[in-house]
Amino acid sequence: MLKKLNLKKQIGISLTFLVFTLVLFSIAVFGLLGRPYSGHVLLNYFFVGLGLGLYVFILLRFNLSYAFLLFILGYFFSYGTLFYVFSYSSDGFGDLAGFLGWMIIMGLVIALGITLELLLYIRRKQRQERKEHRDVIDVEAVEVIEHDDETAS
Repeated sequence: MLKKLNLKKQIGISLTFLVFTLVLFSIAVFGLLGRPYSGHVLLNYFFVGLGLGLYVFILLRFNLSYAFLLFILGYFFSYGTLFYVFSYSSDGFGDLAGFLGWMIIMGLVIALGITLELLLYIRRKQRQERKEHRDVIDVEAVEVIEHDDETAS
């Protein structure tokens, strides 16, 4: 699935995640919470989005499709929980809990995606080594019997 993407499409998808992160955080903080616009808050969300966009670019570049799929699912789940907490939040603790929940979910999703890809890589290597080991003929076990032509005649 990811092997067909060229560099231009990979950068485009990464920038899309940057924009999605910036827009969704802006909607959550400035829209749902009703906080006044602040440039430094938006800049923080830009850097968070840049980090996520870089992570997506790495996933796409190395064709880590299972980690990418897990990231997509976790991305929308984390924003679902963020919007849920922010929609019922009326104090500063709820705001903090929503953002910390988002960070914890995204951290777990990223760690699980990397772990899953590492385990799959190790499994593929072991399977390949077992296949190569099965295909090798043990040369020492095969005895070659030579017949002299003089004794045969």
